[in-house]
Amino acid sequence: MKKNLEEMIQSLLFDEDAKAFLITEDRILNSESSAIRESSFAPLVVAGEGCGLSMYAKAYSAIVDASIAQKIRGSETFIELGFPKNNEEEERRFFASPRLAASIRNRFYGTMCISFDEFDGQDLIQSESLEKLIDFVEENKANIHFIFHILPEFSAKNKLVAALQTVVDITEVHLEKPDADIGYTYFMKELCDLGYQFDDATEEYIKDTMLPIVVSQKAYSGFKSLNLLVERLNLETVYCQDRDDRMIDRPLVDRLLNKYEQDEYAKGEQSRIGFRL
Repeated sequence: MKKNLEEMIQSLLFDEDAKAFLITEDRILNSESSAIRESSFAPLVVAGEGCGLSMYAKAYSAIVDASIAQKIRGSETFIELGFPKNNEEEERRFFASPRLAASIRNRFYGTMCISFDEFDGQDLIQSESLEKLIDFVEENKANIHFIFHILPEFSAKNKLVAALQTVVDITEVHLEKPDADIGYTYFMKELCDLGYQFDDATEEYIKDTMLPIVVSQKAYSGFKSLNLLVERLNLETVYCQDRDDRMIDRPLVDRLLNKYEQDEYAKGEQSRIGFRL
C-alpha cells in the first residue's frame, strides 16, 4: 500500500473493521492478477445521519483512483447521489449523471456512491426503479466502482443485498456516530486547521465536559453536529472577540455550549407540540 494512502486510512475516524475493508480493497485492486482485481467488493454502507458516509466514500474513491485497476482516469472520478424516489425526472438525471461527468470517451471512470436514504425498505425492493438500477450497475461496473448506502432502519437489507449481488459482490460496512473521544479529535483538528489556539485548561474542558454533553443530547447527529459547533464557534469569535484573536478561552466555550443546549431544548419543545424542523 502506498504510504500516503496508509496514512490517510489510519487518520480516518472510523472503527477498525471499516478501515480493514479499505485496506483489503487496496490489496485486491492492486493485485497482479486481473481475476483478483475484478473480484473486488462493492460496499453496502449502513450508516445514519452524521456518521461520515461522504468521508468514507471519498477515501474509498482515493484508493480506487490510485490503484492499478483504474487504468483510465478522467478529471472527475467521484459522484455521490441519492437514488430518487417516485420522481421520473430526477431518475433520468440520476442515470445520466456518469455520462455528464465523463471526460474520456463519453464514459465516467471512477467511484459512484448511491444512497437509498429516501427508502424504508420494501418500497425500494418493489420499485421498478431498482430493476433499472441493477441494469445500470451491470452496464457500468467495468468502469465504475459502486458504493451503496442505507440507513440502519432500512427494513429489507437482505433482499437488497440479494438483488445487488446478481451483478456485483457485496460486503457490509457499518459506520457509527463519533463518540466523545472521536468527536474531540475531529473538533480540535477542525479548529486547529482554522488557526485557533487553546490553553490547556480550555482544551481539557472541551474534552471532559463540553463534548460529552454534546454527544449525550438526543438530537446529536455526529459529524453534522460537530461541524455546526465549529461554524458557531467561528461566528462567536467574530461577534465577541477581535477578528485577529485566534485564542479560544473557557468563557467562549461556555457560551457556545449554552447556546447549543438552548437550541436542543427548543427543538424538543417544538417537536413535543407538533412542530418539525
